[in-house]
Amino acid sequence: MYFNGQHIPLEGPVDKTTGLTQIGIRPEFVLLTPHGLPATVRKVSDIGRHNVVELMLGDTSIKAIVADGPPALGDAVHVTFRQDHTRLYCDSWIASTAAGAP
Repeated sequence: MYFNGQHIPLEGPVDKTTGLTQIGIRPEFVLLTPHGLPATVRKVSDIGRHNVVELMLGDTSIKAIVADGPPALGDAVHVTFRQDHTRLYCDSWIASTAAGAP
């Protein structure tokens, strides 16, 4: 699967690709890394034990959970997604199968 021109590894094989496809990943599996998809920090919310960082990847908003030292508003960062938790949805139905699943 490709997002903003970059290949995004999914949890496993894709069963269906016709219709509206979307990548689904929970914020705790979005990682701020030195390399990856370029993003800009739009908002940081301190909710106690961690921070929820809202990021813009082009015109797409995503959220990441960061435990320590969140970036500042407007910072340029890079993100990657944990492959074992990155799913493909097609017309709102899961279209990828976890590796090793029957």
